[in-house]
Amino acid sequence: MKLGGITEMEITGVAFGGEGIGRVDNKVVFVPHTVDGDVIRCEITDTRPRYARGIIRTILKPSPHRAIPSCDVYGSCGGCCYQHIVYEYQLVLKEKQVRETLQRVGKFSHPCVLPIIKSPQSCHYRLKADFHVMRKDGSFLTGFMSRGSNEITAIKRCEIVDEKINRRYQRWQEELCRKQKAPPLNRVVFWAEEGGEASEYDDDMFVSQVVCQKSLMTPRNGFFQGNQFLLPEMVAMVKKIADLQGDEIVVDGFCGSGLFALFLSPHSRTVYGIEGDKQAMRAARENMRRHRCDNVVLRQEDMTAGLGKMVNDDVHPDVLVIDPPRTGCKSSLIDQVVRLAPERIVYISCNPATQARDIRLLCDRMFQLEFLQPMDMFPHTAHIEVIALLTRKTP
Repeated sequence: MKLGGITEMEITGVAFGGEGIGRVDNKVVFVPHTVDGDVIRCEITDTRPRYARGIIRTILKPSPHRAIPSCDVYGSCGGCCYQHIVYEYQLVLKEKQVRETLQRVGKFSHPCVLPIIKSPQSCHYRLKADFHVMRKDGSFLTGFMSRGSNEITAIKRCEIVDEKINRRYQRWQEELCRKQKAPPLNRVVFWAEEGGEASEYDDDMFVSQVVCQKSLMTPRNGFFQGNQFLLPEMVAMVKKIADLQGDEIVVDGFCGSGLFALFLSPHSRTVYGIEGDKQAMRAARENMRRHRCDNVVLRQEDMTAGLGKMVNDDVHPDVLVIDPPRTGCKSSLIDQVVRLAPERIVYISCNPATQARDIRLLCDRMFQLEFLQPMDMFPHTAHIEVIALLTRKTP
């Protein structure tokens, strides 16, 4: 197999991350925008001792799982990587990838993975989008980052964001062309807020979102769960897995704007929300005040330090809800979770690999994995949201 060579192969699977898998001369070849069942002619673009990469030159026989992408720039834009796959089969692939990741990374031989929960709507579901802008050849180029590069793919609209975002984006494009004046930053964030307009709170630093008929304030440039149609079911699932009876002490770790704290507080004795980001904590305090969650104690501090203080203060939570960034939990945080020893851990993650790593560390010490619940919060992309339940082992 040589660089630039053309070869034929059948795609036999799809790896976590979205690339199809084939084999040539007993070497794995990763090819984007393919799906198992495809027979293709591809060009080898990179070769390594253990694997190679290629790009499609011709589809000789399309897979029965293939679909026609709805986006004009699909393939060059770095946002979606599954639009060429029928949505129902995307779900099959993602559920399989969660199970395989738990087996490969977490070393669980037979993890209990529940059937993936599909998004009620696979297009126009995103509540938020970050658009990039740069000046090129005397005009402005706007869109998303291209696949595998630092270039921008120009787009007119996006098929997975809320239509209110598309309308705001198009007005922004028109304004850029009319004024011919560079924006203050090389990116702009649009949200699908009610009416498509910005919040009036604090000079546009915050936006409001409605979840399960409750309005939440969140930082404009901060994190918030992105699928507006599946978010209520996610909240319901976290409540169900937490299994609160009304007298528990709960910790909402990496609580952000207080989404889970808000909905768990009516069923708990006390909820401690811990968040390191100043603006997210400011939003969380306002949300608890608006909804009169008097039993929520919010602390702006590093998660590891926050749990350490609870251990030192002899506070013993019954349930720990944790939703860390994609990098997962630091080893020092795992140590504090073990010291805290909650009865139940509800671990929410958009990265099954780091989640599997952390679950293995926890299960090697004090906890046992009950099950994982995948949710397709990000249709047409390689991302997968997973909610795991761990319980403390009995002596």
